[in-house]
Amino acid sequence: MTIGSTYGNTFQAWRTGAGQAWSDYARHAFVEGLRTGELPRASFLHYLVQDYVFLVHFSRAWSLAVVKAETLEEKAAYKMEKAERNKRNIYKNLIDQRK
Repeated sequence: MTIGSTYGNTFQAWRTGAGQAWSDYARHAFVEGLRTGELPRASFLHYLVQDYVFLVHFSRAWSLAVVKAETLEEKAAYKMEKAERNKRNIYKNLIDQRK
């Protein structure tokens, strides 16, 4: 297999193709606040809560997929769900500190 002259250009092509949407995303006030260190703590904690809720539902969906898996290889993917559960526990601890 040889690597052609386009190797490594995919991200740039996608970013260019996204047009203004990329700039809106990459220069969003939340992202800029993270970059500059000026993001209000309440905004960051709100993000953590949203991400926590997403991870709860993602983990449930992933677990259902594992239960319905038909092969050992498919079931082995459960390890990924365990990693997400660990991440979720970290977020939960951060949220608990907020209270």
